[in-house]
Amino acid sequence: MTERHRVEGWSGALRDTIARHHAMPFEWGVCDCARMLGDCLLAVTGSDPLAGYRWTTPTGAKRALKRAGASSAVEFFSRHGVEIGPAFGQRGDFGIVAGDVDALMAPAVIDGAFAFSKNESGNVVVPISALVRVWAA
Repeated sequence: MTERHRVEGWSGALRDTIARHHAMPFEWGVCDCARMLGDCLLAVTGSDPLAGYRWTTPTGAKRALKRAGASSAVEFFSRHGVEIGPAFGQRGDFGIVAGDVDALMAPAVIDGAFAFSKNESGNVVVPISALVRVWAA
């Protein structure tokens, strides 16, 4: 089992962060899947691995990944997190769903029986059983 660092008050902060992002419209670099993930990781662990990267378009997001030395979000996660079996995902961890192979796939943050994210169509809520790759926060 992977040791997880959690800051004081993380549980409520995680729920508040998910609710805040789901109340806002999608906007690249402001309220998109990566910004939501970064804000959730900050709420849970006190650290946002995406803090130094900014973008306002899908092309800009891909360039940010390239500046980080990664060709995709999955590669970025694998460099900055510990991948665990999907069955071991806990609140605050994050993952991706089957078939989400785009370089900018939407990472979903686990909270209870569901994982939450955003995409250009709006809010994303999937059962955690849909996650095929998971990283510990």
